[in-house]
Amino acid sequence: LFLLLFSIFCSFNATAQWWDWDEADDNYDWSSFYDWFEDWTGGYYSEYIDFGYGSYEAMSPEEYAHYTANNPYGNKCVGNHNHGQAGDVPVHYVYEVVYPNSDDNSCWDGTGDDCECFSIGCGEDPDPDPCEENPDDCYGDGGGSGNNGDDCNVTCDNETEVFNEEACRCDPKPCTSPTACQQGFEFDDELCKCVKRCEKRTGYLYAGAFNGPIAVGEQTVDNSDNFRDENGAIIADTNCGTGKINQNDTVNVLNATPEQREYDKADGTKGTASYYQVEFKDCEGNQPDYENYDPEKPCSDCDGGNPLMNMEITSSGASGKEGGTFGCTRNGDICEGIVGKKNHDGLDLSADTNTTVFATHSGKVQSIRDTFDAGEYEENSYGNFVIIKTEINNETHYIKFNHLNEVSVAKDDVINIGDVIGLSGNTGNANPPPPQTPPTPHVHMQVFDSNWGSLNPLDFVFTTFDEDFESIENNCN
Repeated sequence: LFLLLFSIFCSFNATAQWWDWDEADDNYDWSSFYDWFEDWTGGYYSEYIDFGYGSYEAMSPEEYAHYTANNPYGNKCVGNHNHGQAGDVPVHYVYEVVYPNSDDNSCWDGTGDDCECFSIGCGEDPDPDPCEENPDDCYGDGGGSGNNGDDCNVTCDNETEVFNEEACRCDPKPCTSPTACQQGFEFDDELCKCVKRCEKRTGYLYAGAFNGPIAVGEQTVDNSDNFRDENGAIIADTNCGTGKINQNDTVNVLNATPEQREYDKADGTKGTASYYQVEFKDCEGNQPDYENYDPEKPCSDCDGGNPLMNMEITSSGASGKEGGTFGCTRNGDICEGIVGKKNHDGLDLSADTNTTVFATHSGKVQSIRDTFDAGEYEENSYGNFVIIKTEINNETHYIKFNHLNEVSVAKDDVINIGDVIGLSGNTGNANPPPPQTPPTPHVHMQVFDSNWGSLNPLDFVFTTFDEDFESIENNCN
């Protein structure tokens, strides 16, 4: 504040009398100046001070403390310091400050783009209140932040923003509905786009699907069971054709009192049991254009999902990315009659250590191993793993995820697509001891049929890859 007052004092001439002139001392009466300045600003330097006829907004003590703590450059200004009046014609000169967010000098030299307009430069005022009119103008001459005021340098996101030329800023794009959404999609005003709605189904769920009494409203299913219609038949196309509502799914209970109802038995006869009437929002996967999209989970559809948020095949030395895929893909002696090749029994997916790994299919945890410490080596070992038993096209399959640093599920846990099963790592032979060079940490994914015959994991993930083993479709995260 002292530096500010001194700067103001040094720049005023004898014609500028905003406070009392002491004729006896031929000098300004500083006590009256202090009184005037404190009354005017509330005791703190204002965001914008116009010593001619401009406006003013005082900072609060909290704002002033924040400013002084975050402005290591002091009250810098450039330009004309001649505050005052020329005769009876007001000439507005302003003492202003640039407030940088950065911890370097980029805001001052015009190379940065992260300076916030606290106030604007120093000199003859080109704008009655440029901080409010153009918050990106850090230099007071219409320029955008970081470009030293030469022009308005703002880049907008054409999908979500429109350029406001007068204010030199990006404003949110107004939401306009398309003439029509594709079949199966509806326009969502809040999201401002066409989305695929989850189908709301009403039916009956066996009371044993819940552990204990329940209330009307949203409830989490404790035990998977068949979803039935008014006549007791299974609604076969529920939950991607399983006919079931899964453990941990959410339903809306319509009546808290269970009803005794008939249901169809597998042998064609009828049985009687207690059922709750519920509403189920049946969604068919996790994708950006779906109503229920969760950006924190990998994408999926009824055929399966991805085990990682971003799918990339791990390169295997001289065999390249092909060596990270299933089959006779690695350099070796001979594989199924192919000279110079050897077999690789799974799919290697790149993942930094301790990356979240998700279930690609709903099912039950068949078995786990979690005895390895993170990064622990063992020759010819898959390290920590999780095996999920699932039904795909009404056939039993086993899906295994290897080399995990951490396992997040237990044997016999019921899981759904997108549930977290562990953290990636380099346990087992994924981290050879010196002097060998360890490969990139990865998830080694395997798929087996009901007889434990090996299958190609690329046929069971959501993302598809081109002939160079680069993701080309459905890598939507």
